[in-house]
Amino acid sequence: MALKTLRPLVGSCVLIATVVASGDRASACLFFETAILVNIVRPGDPAAFDRGVLGVIQPTYERRYLVRAYRRLRGLDATFAVKAQTPGYRDSVRDWLEARERLLKTGQKVQPFRFDTDRRLANYTSFTNCGDEAFESAARTLGARIQQYGDRSPVVSEWLGAQDEVFRNCGGSGTVAPPEPAPADSDALTRADRTYQIAASRFYAMQYDDAAARFLAIAADADSAWRPYGRYLAARSLMRQESVSMAAAPRAERDATLGRADRLLAEVESDASVPASLKASSTALRGLVRLRTRPVQRMHELAAPLASAATPESQDLTDYLLLFDKQLSPETEYDYAKIDRREQFVAGDDLTDWLLALQGTGPEAADRAVLRWTETRAVHWLVAALLKTGASGRAGADLLRAAAAVDGNSPAHATIVFLRTRLLIARGERAEASRVLAAEPDQPSASIPAEAVNLFRALRLQVAPDLETWLRAAPRWPMSSGSSFSSSQALEKPTTDQSFDVDAALSLTESFPLNRLVDAAASTALPRRLRLMVATEAWTRAVQLRRDDEGRRAAEVLKTLAPAVGAEMDRYLAAADPEARHFSGILTILRWPTFRNYIPLAEGAMGSFLPPRFEGPSQKLDLQIRKFWWCGFGPMRTWTVSGPYEEMPVTRLPELMYQAARVPPATVISAADRSQATREFDALAGLGAAPNYLAGEAVAWAKARPKDAEVAEALARAVTSTQYGCSDKQTGAFSRQAFTILHRQYPATEWAKRTKYWYAYPY
Repeated sequence: MALKTLRPLVGSCVLIATVVASGDRASACLFFETAILVNIVRPGDPAAFDRGVLGVIQPTYERRYLVRAYRRLRGLDATFAVKAQTPGYRDSVRDWLEARERLLKTGQKVQPFRFDTDRRLANYTSFTNCGDEAFESAARTLGARIQQYGDRSPVVSEWLGAQDEVFRNCGGSGTVAPPEPAPADSDALTRADRTYQIAASRFYAMQYDDAAARFLAIAADADSAWRPYGRYLAARSLMRQESVSMAAAPRAERDATLGRADRLLAEVESDASVPASLKASSTALRGLVRLRTRPVQRMHELAAPLASAATPESQDLTDYLLLFDKQLSPETEYDYAKIDRREQFVAGDDLTDWLLALQGTGPEAADRAVLRWTETRAVHWLVAALLKTGASGRAGADLLRAAAAVDGNSPAHATIVFLRTRLLIARGERAEASRVLAAEPDQPSASIPAEAVNLFRALRLQVAPDLETWLRAAPRWPMSSGSSFSSSQALEKPTTDQSFDVDAALSLTESFPLNRLVDAAASTALPRRLRLMVATEAWTRAVQLRRDDEGRRAAEVLKTLAPAVGAEMDRYLAAADPEARHFSGILTILRWPTFRNYIPLAEGAMGSFLPPRFEGPSQKLDLQIRKFWWCGFGPMRTWTVSGPYEEMPVTRLPELMYQAARVPPATVISAADRSQATREFDALAGLGAAPNYLAGEAVAWAKARPKDAEVAEALARAVTSTQYGCSDKQTGAFSRQAFTILHRQYPATEWAKRTKYWYAYPY
């Protein structure tokens, strides 16, 4: 009678975007976004960062933020000059097509997105062949020719037909024949236009040598209206040839081609008859030539304005970052000692030197940061040196003295306080660390971002003298969301709900024995929502471990925090004997799938912790909302896999806080309590994943007390748990056993009628 079915979504992977069920998985290939409490990619509030509220600077930030931080740390404005925006590429295409339609009056709808401007290459790549400036120039020229010749002139009509031939070379991979030369009896302007159009068509057809020669001929024609553009466009032809057609050519040949382009551009710059805008474009292109041929020189040229008191151009920043990625490293973490030509790039270039040392790993990066701080005594180098120095660093004492002297109004203040306190704790100077932290804010504000407060709280967690102080430091504020497979983004609406980061979550899961967990749940030091999370964990463990005293205490807390489960807790408390109390707890866990025996490592921070009660087999659980029950688990060993709790926390907190791969046990828990916690944790791990455990307990209940009125419900819900909870190779057997007993002993019940299948993974 039983039908073995596959779990939904097997064989497909779905990314669920939610900050409620952070990192949760209902099957092996569901990946969820999670609330990020400390962002290592970019500031949690980029707008505040741009205003100078830097918070705690992370070396793994995208470099565009670190350049801004560098300027702020040196007392410079962090704004960049942005050139006037040109119309978007599709806007330029649309404007051209509309100008064309106004002349032709075909009545056809203008559809710019149907216009193909991308050239496909043989290696399955493509590039934008016709840019917005081409369409802008064509629209201007068409308007000028209409004004000169009239909109019904055959000259204008023939010019437009030729221009259509030019643009037909924009997209695809083939070559279209260029326009025919102008008739011999045409006027000088018409002949000049056609000569220019033929050269342009060769350029777009990727016949770059021919195009360059034709543009140079235009430059030599004193009567051509296009003469000022000839050398400039010939240079562009050579540059396009080098980037598109010479990928396999030796570097010397490519540099020679770029050298020819550079000489032509230099001639344009020195030609008094050339418009100023064209000279500016030539200057910019010469910078691009140097970027390709002399990257070290160009790196220094771009870094100079970025490090100067003048307002730098945003384009300089863009080019600098692109060059850094290409020549040094596209990553924000790399082995400093393996950076090629490092000494050439940092020579006389403080910005590049700082970025390389800040983001580099290994002792060489630390030595460089300390050396440059010793030489300059500059605050930005103090940040880098503190970041790289551990407890055994020789310069530690000097760095701590320098950090203590940094002005409280400095934009580096929060970063310095964090790094100073971290170093004090690493050196065992906990009393001094506590004194420093006591002077810092414990709530986010306009002058201190939530992420900085979160980091200060993570430090306070390490030096807390008692449980109440520890609990006050545990809650954190989410600022952004993301996952291991997507970049983070700011939350659309700031939330006042708080969550645990992995330091508190791991301690509450692995270091706290059951009696101390109940103490934590009973304390008002935690926000109500987090108290509920801890109380749920404590009560679930008490049920599993059959610890009635702690279970009753936790139940009283749950009644206060979650009235929705009040009746469940009253039934548990009123049970006639320990066995009845245990089975009452099992049924409650089956009815409320979010009861778990641990604190989530990647828990989101929005919404209620407990959803409405799960009513039974006919009700589908929403896989996108949250995780159900618990998986089999053991102590957290590494962050490189999903972890023993079947979650993928987006965090670097252990490395950031402890410069280690693991969160140490909570200091407010005694050695004896930690030993007790380990014994309890091992016992829970031995009970396995929730579906197996719950199904086994439901079967045991049916065997021990077959006449209890709620046994059928427990069996039916246990079967459902094997559908929605984490499964392993044994789950199918547990599911089938619960299903069989349900239908054999309680066939007439509504629960049996509603439970039509049992479930197993296809192992």
